[in-house]
Amino acid sequence: MTNDNLSNACSSSYTGTSSNPKVTYSRDAAPTAGEQELSFTSGNVKTVAFRYGNTIYIIAKGKITIDTVTTTAVTGKMYAISGTDTDHEINGTFTLSRCCTSGSSYAICE
Repeated sequence: MTNDNLSNACSSSYTGTSSNPKVTYSRDAAPTAGEQELSFTSGNVKTVAFRYGNTIYIIAKGKITIDTVTTTAVTGKMYAISGTDTDHEINGTFTLSRCCTSGSSYAICE
């Protein structure tokens, strides 16, 4: 995720800036509606990564909520913060286009 408008987000090599970091949240399964608490708990690791160029901050304090999942988009909200360091904080809603495999590359799902 990023606040920047990318012309081809599915194949972008965007690395993030201090004002618009690249935010990554990974899951081991397809997204489903519901709320997840971020944590480093053994067997239950759920983290968010903030990437500014080559610097990556792993965040395990906060929540992510998926409100809707369709074939083409995911909507929700996220709050994540690195301890008390508000320079590494995200708080807001999102709508993400979903990327699907198209041959040997990725494209926006149709």
